[in-house]
Amino acid sequence: MTFLSSLGIAKRLFAVSAMLSLAMAGVAVFAYFELSAVGSLADRTENVRVPQLQRMAALELNVTRVSLQLRHSILSRTPQELAATLADVGEKRKLIEKTLSDYEASLFTPEGKQRFAKVSPLMAKFWEAGGANIKLIQDGQKAEAFAYLVDKTIPVRNELLAVLNETVKFQEGALGKDLTDIKEEAEITLKLLICLVVAT
Repeated sequence: MTFLSSLGIAKRLFAVSAMLSLAMAGVAVFAYFELSAVGSLADRTENVRVPQLQRMAALELNVTRVSLQLRHSILSRTPQELAATLADVGEKRKLIEKTLSDYEASLFTPEGKQRFAKVSPLMAKFWEAGGANIKLIQDGQKAEAFAYLVDKTIPVRNELLAVLNETVKFQEGALGKDLTDIKEEAEITLKLLICLVVAT
């Protein structure tokens, strides 16, 4: 004689109901923790990974714009045009520095930090070359400024853009992995929940 069969019908129904309630509570707790993990990953992807990718793409774009503005300043026809072009270079520099600072502050993996360590020295080298270019332009040495742009500034810019592009690709790959993980976690959670509910 089992324990349940020794009880009256009312007590047996109460015991079975209690066991079912416990089982359903277990399912609910499991679902909560699993879906919380999926939600955390989705939040990190939305609030960190996507903005990091956007920041790095913006850096690529603004570095290219600065080099084009340096070229434009050499070709400027009036002092006003030159001043406006150089002022834009200054604004782009502030924007680049802020973007770099925001990007560094949001790094959360050792690999990301290691990759970023390559960017800062190249960015400093780019601004150093750009500063020398601007001085030649302001001194009216346009032929020398153009030669310096071609021989020094553009090669440094290309080296910097290559590292930025690698970082963009790294962020794109990490974003794709995050999205795959979210999908897989959601599918596993759904399958496990179905199994648990059926078993219950």
